[in-house]
Amino acid sequence: MRKFSRPITTCRSCGSRDLVLVLEFAPTALCESYTTTTTNDTIYPLNIHQCLSCCLVQLGHVISHDDVFENYYKNTPSFSRDSNYVGKYVASVMSQWNGKNAPFVVQIGSQDGGLLIPFSQVGCRVLGVESNSQLAQIATNKGIQTVAGNFNLDSVRALIRQFGPADIVIVDNSFGTQHPDHLANCQNINEHASVVSELLGESGLLAISTNNIEKMLDRGVFDLFYHEHCAYFSNQSISNLFRPLGLKLVEVAEIVPGSIRSMFYFKKGSGLNPMGETIEVLNKLPENRANRYCQSKDWEKMARQMSKNKTKLETMIGQYSGQKVVGYGASASVTTVIYQFELGTRLEFLVDDNVDKVGKYSPGFNLPVQPTKSLYQSDIGLIIILAYRYADAIKNKHPALQSKMVVVSH
Repeated sequence: MRKFSRPITTCRSCGSRDLVLVLEFAPTALCESYTTTTTNDTIYPLNIHQCLSCCLVQLGHVISHDDVFENYYKNTPSFSRDSNYVGKYVASVMSQWNGKNAPFVVQIGSQDGGLLIPFSQVGCRVLGVESNSQLAQIATNKGIQTVAGNFNLDSVRALIRQFGPADIVIVDNSFGTQHPDHLANCQNINEHASVVSELLGESGLLAISTNNIEKMLDRGVFDLFYHEHCAYFSNQSISNLFRPLGLKLVEVAEIVPGSIRSMFYFKKGSGLNPMGETIEVLNKLPENRANRYCQSKDWEKMARQMSKNKTKLETMIGQYSGQKVVGYGASASVTTVIYQFELGTRLEFLVDDNVDKVGKYSPGFNLPVQPTKSLYQSDIGLIIILAYRYADAIKNKHPALQSKMVVVSH
């Protein structure tokens, strides 16, 4: 089933009409629409465009925000956070804060409040803003003051009247479920960025954790392109977005070395020179090659590699006639993999380590998600690791099955 979606005509950041199609995927269902019953899901185009004026990479169509995040509001997702990672996260943010007093930290899209707890433990005053009322209540029950409601200009002005402006604003999406109020997931990122800036007090710090498109291209990470992400930022394009608002890019960091996710730090202040100091920061970043990504060769390389991997996988599946072929992984990104490689009718079922996904059906093709113990059925001939970025960990969990496993991207 296909519903209406509207192609974009101007850049979401700078408003330019100088947009080019850089990747065209198979149309897919919404990536997080795992359900407890089989459904007839809507299929949407998945095309990626790039603005030649500001280099922002973005989804090529506008789809109803309420439709995209319907499951987020219907369900109450659970979150798992590695304590070592969270500790490094808090230390990274606090190292950028040079104020004398303990800061007032506000998280946009605070989910169950789990990320704000360690900030409160180091003496910060914290406040969560969460549009899922059930999650907001869970956070409140944990002792994290949380305001339930949509993040917009009216709500931010009400927050400032009640609590005052924020010293630190956190925008994060690194703990599983995609959040509707994350900057990268908003249709109108200019308006959203402006509201974020208004929440931030004078000399405040903005910390945004999001996928870095430069790293995605360098490493051939194609499965993070899906409808929930409207924008894919580079060092340059995210700087271009916030510079007119008086925020300067002061640091681009990694919480985990080698991650495709970057922490973008901005500072606000009337005495700053956002243009000059931002350029200085960008120039000293060794990984910054934003201008290169306005060229076509990097996109062409990714498209060729996807086509090559698809052909290899089709050949391999053909060798297992009469035996079951199953997929390992039931994440958001797996939806893109299944559609792009035309695996929906080739797989018997999926397995996943996330107990929240077990017992559900996959987007579009309604593949049942089973526990990993199902992999040990004798009639399974091939296990395709769809969550390919976690292939080593998956193989280590199931050493007896390694001879049956193949990684989708290799």
